[in-house]
Amino acid sequence: MSSASPRREQIKLDEPDTWPRELRSAAQEAARHPDCQTTFTVDLRPPHDLSNRIMSVLSERGIIVYQCARLLDSEIDDVQTHGLRAASEELLADKLARAQREGLLTAAQVQLIQTTGALMDSDHRAARTNEIWALLRSS
Repeated sequence: MSSASPRREQIKLDEPDTWPRELRSAAQEAARHPDCQTTFTVDLRPPHDLSNRIMSVLSERGIIVYQCARLLDSEIDDVQTHGLRAASEELLADKLARAQREGLLTAAQVQLIQTTGALMDSDHRAARTNEIWALLRSS
């Protein structure tokens, strides 16, 4: 008896022909909605009913995207076992600690990253918290 879950239908976000009809319909509606007309995704404010329809469709299927951040070897198993983690202070601290343990960063480099730069800018950090950023095309 296998404990593996049955393979779910997969959606490739950059290939709309893999989208179920209800997702295409909701996406087209979102594209026309004034609260979904913005330059930055962080500014999107779709109506709750529309957002709920999209999330309902997505939660029933596997989604194929490409991770934007470089994954450390030790993170690959973690992602396969537990899935992608939303951006958080804990995730950043864990990633930096792993990179140092694996010899990819020195203690001085970790300290520099933790105290300066875009990763620590409060506006950018707040915009990324609880988000998962992904690139939809492999090229």
